[in-house]
Amino acid sequence: MKLFLIVIVLTVFLFSVTPPVPSSNAVSLSVRTFANDSNPIQVLAKNQAPSEIQLSGGYVYWNNNGTQIRRVSESGGTVQDVLNSSDILSFAVSGSFIYWSTHNFPSYLNKTDLSNDKTSVLCNSNTNEYCDLPASIQVSGNYVFFASMLITALVRIDTNGSNLIVLKPPSGLPPCVAGLTLSAGYVYWSNCGTGQAGKVSLSGKNALYLGPNFCPNECSGTFYLNIHSIVVANSYVYWTYDVNYPNGSYFELVNSISTSGGHFKTLFKGTSESGLLTSVTYYNQSVIFPYQTDSSGKIYSVPAGGGKLTVLANRAAFDSEVSGGYLYFCTSSQIDKLAL
Repeated sequence: MKLFLIVIVLTVFLFSVTPPVPSSNAVSLSVRTFANDSNPIQVLAKNQAPSEIQLSGGYVYWNNNGTQIRRVSESGGTVQDVLNSSDILSFAVSGSFIYWSTHNFPSYLNKTDLSNDKTSVLCNSNTNEYCDLPASIQVSGNYVFFASMLITALVRIDTNGSNLIVLKPPSGLPPCVAGLTLSAGYVYWSNCGTGQAGKVSLSGKNALYLGPNFCPNECSGTFYLNIHSIVVANSYVYWTYDVNYPNGSYFELVNSISTSGGHFKTLFKGTSESGLLTSVTYYNQSVIFPYQTDSSGKIYSVPAGGGKLTVLANRAAFDSEVSGGYLYFCTSSQIDKLAL
């Protein structure tokens, strides 16, 4: 398993015949306008090996090659090492604490106080199987949420390490969790097996799958651990999904649906065998996402209700987040910032 950009390919065998075709309103790779030199990209950190990024307290944090968590001011400056370990799978920053996990057996979910560098263990896979490969970590109040990748479950634990519970998704569908996000009392996740989004209350009630099942028969759904692959804004959910079908067709999708489950739409459909569609974010009525093929990498925006694409930057990016009118994103070797 790679620590740098961790990719898992899942093949799901279920009992249907024809996968749904993404809706005809999907936008192809037609382009309206290009970013220009009047809106240059600011490089915040060079010669790095980032996989996921987190924005917190005026800093951009990132997992650097699975061995360090580093940060730099959102305005640029000196890169700081805030945590060093030989094994870092995923992390989240909340206040003065970093919650982070490991992937070697036994797996650990840890909590480090940045004010004194003291680290405590919240759970480990030796004592609880649901603490195996904690990924896509999110923190809200007194709770830590994560995807247990080996058990394929959505898990909640108190920030002091007590009361680990499994937030069970609806029965009958595989609870394969990729990206996580929190909004208005719910945990939202993207399902790496079916390509659907899902939501469940912070207490584990009212679980619901959102959107069509893109993998009802045999297919391979590719997803990326710890990347921001799902976002909620203005009562809509936006998420990414890469799927390969046995007939040789390939789809890289950006989907949207209301938080109540209606008005599903595919905003973008890539059809490249080498297509790489990872993170998604939202700003000012637009959905922003990086998309790569063998020949190019670009960051696009599309109106949240659907429409023409705009190229924001010519960059082969992975993870991304928006704050204060700026897009922060990582490539394979640096941390960048773009005014929106």
